[in-house]
Amino acid sequence: MLDVVMAAFAVLLLFVSHSWARGATPAKASPRQNSAPTFSFISERSALRIPIELNGNLILIQARVNGSVTLNFILDTGSEISIISNGRAQSLGLKRAKNPISATGAPEETELSGVSFELPGLQIKNAVTLALPLDSFEPRLGKRIDGVIGGNFLKGVVAEIDYTKRTLSFHNSRTFHYAGTGQVIPISIDKNSPIVDARIIQSGFAPIDAKFLLDTGFSSAISFDRDFVESHRFLVPAKTVRSSGATLDGDTHELVGRLTQLQVGRFLMWNALAKFTFSQDEPADSGLAGTIGGEFLRRFNVILDYGKAKLILQPNSHFADPDDTGMTGMAIVAVGRDFREFLVGSILPMSAASESGLHIGDVLITIDGKPTSNFTMEQLRQMFRINGRSYWIEVTREKRKLRVRLTLRRII
Repeated sequence: MLDVVMAAFAVLLLFVSHSWARGATPAKASPRQNSAPTFSFISERSALRIPIELNGNLILIQARVNGSVTLNFILDTGSEISIISNGRAQSLGLKRAKNPISATGAPEETELSGVSFELPGLQIKNAVTLALPLDSFEPRLGKRIDGVIGGNFLKGVVAEIDYTKRTLSFHNSRTFHYAGTGQVIPISIDKNSPIVDARIIQSGFAPIDAKFLLDTGFSSAISFDRDFVESHRFLVPAKTVRSSGATLDGDTHELVGRLTQLQVGRFLMWNALAKFTFSQDEPADSGLAGTIGGEFLRRFNVILDYGKAKLILQPNSHFADPDDTGMTGMAIVAVGRDFREFLVGSILPMSAASESGLHIGDVLITIDGKPTSNFTMEQLRQMFRINGRSYWIEVTREKRKLRVRLTLRRII
């Protein structure tokens, strides 16, 4: 089973992040891609406090498509176009569009027609929507993913994300007025995605001001694209670990290290885990330095106003949280019909997982005596972020049961 999962899923190491944008963004937008969908608010002004789920800093929201049962979508500002998984599009009987656009160039891509999205208090019609395979992302989220709500959906509304209360509100862009205490930060919109200015500070070097994609579909705090890394090698710290992951374009190969400061507006994030990309498969220079994602954004109440080109950040109770991701040194893959069977997908050398005696392919059975089927992937992710915490892990390995002691610690 592990071989099947790994073939579809790519090899993961310690710092696994999620990004749907690279590979969902066309080189040049067509007029239909730039056209705005039709929005209908039940209250005429807003759809308030829609529940969301956070999964590895990604925002999951439930919606219906053409009157379907509720489906799971990623809210992704980094994806130019909304997406429905191939399997879900087929099961719903969605039709191919006439004269389809080409967004990703992937042979599996299909543009759909006649798609409407229904959320509590809001209906969206005529948004350009693609069908693409998304099942390779499900094992690392531990959840069925039916699609992605992208930038073409968001540009017609004001989106308000409350990471603490785990709610999402949509406001009518024509009537929305902000009267809070957060900082209003100008952004630009490129191919339906927000671009923000940020200052990068690495100890011992002069600050660098650059532009970044603001991507709710990217789980880490910040990543730097290959061309920017090549011209700013001094940003890569002496202490790094190697990371791999998967995007719609394929595998990524990166180094991960600490960044002294990340500044957006007046807000500073200290010691963020930054990803430095060296993959030769990365698309040509976009003019951006990289991507700022969920580990940064979750520290704020976030308002995105595409129409007025504004980002509003108001710090929440997580503002000063340390960026402590993945203290096990292993990547866990969720399989099974309900994603409640957990396998060790990869292990970083000289990490807590390798020192405990865990092996790639081990199936986790219990944690401190509790069946792993009682946990979700997100619950495991949060449990394994506590520095110094120890767990007794029971696993099966080649039909044998073993028990190991796993003590968490920072790798970097």
